[in-house]
Amino acid sequence: MSSCHLCREPAPAELINFGAHPIAHRFLTDPAASEYTHSVSLCLCERCGLIQLTDPIPPQMLYTEYAWLSSWKPQPHVPRLVSLITQLPGIDKNSRILEVGCNDGMFLSALEREGFRNLVGIEPAQDAVRAAKGKGLNVVHGYFSDEAARKLVSEHGKFDLLVTRQVLEHITALEDFREGLRTAVRVGGHALIEVPNFEFSLATMDYSAIWEEHVNHFTLDTLSRFCTDGGFSVTHSETAPFCGEALIAIAEYTQTAGHI
Repeated sequence: MSSCHLCREPAPAELINFGAHPIAHRFLTDPAASEYTHSVSLCLCERCGLIQLTDPIPPQMLYTEYAWLSSWKPQPHVPRLVSLITQLPGIDKNSRILEVGCNDGMFLSALEREGFRNLVGIEPAQDAVRAAKGKGLNVVHGYFSDEAARKLVSEHGKFDLLVTRQVLEHITALEDFREGLRTAVRVGGHALIEVPNFEFSLATMDYSAIWEEHVNHFTLDTLSRFCTDGGFSVTHSETAPFCGEALIAIAEYTQTAGHI
C-alpha cells in the first residue's frame, strides 16, 4: 500500500490515472527497441493536502545523466534570490552554504560572483557534476539524505544556509530529505527552497506541470508543512515567473517541529 510522501498517511486518494507512459525526454536510439513505460497516477492526500504521484519511477533511472543542464535554461529570478540571501540575518560572505541538487553549478557560480567563499554542492547526475567541477566548484557526487548530510557536516561543519532549487518536487523520500536538512543546518541557520508553484498550475489549468519526474506538487500550504514538520519556520515567501511559476520560501531552523 502506498503512503503520502509528506505525512505518511496510507493510500492517498487517486484523482486521475493517466495510464502507462514512456519517459518524456528519453528517445529511442533504435526504432526496433522496446520502450520503457511507467504508470502516472495523480493522487491527493486528504490529511495534509499534498498532490503527488504514487509509484514513481526509480530515481536512478532519471537522474544518472541529464538531458540538459541548468545553464541551458534562462533563470531571470536568480539575481533576486542572491539578493534575498545577502539580506538574511547572520549570513555574510564567509557563511557556509550548501546547495542540494546543484546541477552544473549555475547558482553556486552566481553566489561565487557575489563574493561568497564557502560553497559546497551535492548532485546525483554525473554529467552535471563534471560540468560543475569544470568550473572549479566544490561539488560532491551523490543523492542528498540524512546519511549524506552527516558526511558533509563531518567535513565542513554545520551550514549557515542550505539552498535547494527545483529539487523537492522530485523527492519521494521527503522524510529522509527533511532529516538531512535538520542535520546539515545549524540552529538559527536558514533554508532557501524553490519549487514549482502548483497553485499557479491549477489556476491556469497548466496540465504540462504533471509529468513523471515531479512526484510532489507543492502549494505554499504543503511546502510550509514540509518545513514546519522539520523544525523550520517559514519567514518569507514569494513567487517568480519560471517554467510557469516558481514558489520560493525562506525558512529559519528553530528545531521546533510542528505536525509530526
